Amino acid sequence: MFSCKAKYLIALTAAAMLLMASPAVFGGGFGDLRDPFKTIKSIRADSWHIVGKNIVVEGNVFVPTPDVDIFADKAVINIENEDIEATGDIRFVRWYHTSGSVTPERLAELERGEDVKVTVTGVSGDLWGERQIAVKADGIGDSLQ
Repeated sequence: MFSCKAKYLIALTAAAMLLMASPAVFGGGFGDLRDPFKTIKSIRADSWHIVGKNIVVEGNVFVPTPDVDIFADKAVINIENEDIEATGDIRFVRWYHTSGSVTPERLAELERGEDVKVTVTGVSGDLWGERQIAVKADGIGDSLQ
């Protein structure tokens, strides 16, 4: 159907479209890049160097953003216009965030999940002894490689 190169180009185009989506879609887009020192502390790579307004990171690159984590062999991050150009073996991991109330049994199920981080934010009960636990959950959603 599609060659390997065509699939790669389609995936790269889709990823670029995801990254350029409006803040309404991704809950803030790359807002953390507006404060470069906050984001720079979270970026991981084997080597770094700065060229003008660009940060060039190479080797086992990890660039976290509010809703998408980017893994690549190399990335060039432009601090001025918030562009990220990744090359090599690229993988995008989308995170989801939700909150609500669950039963103790459901909380135990969520905590056993491998791709979910659960934080208890409160506990409530009713006259009959039924407990509800308020939780916030963060988990891995789609992954595009």
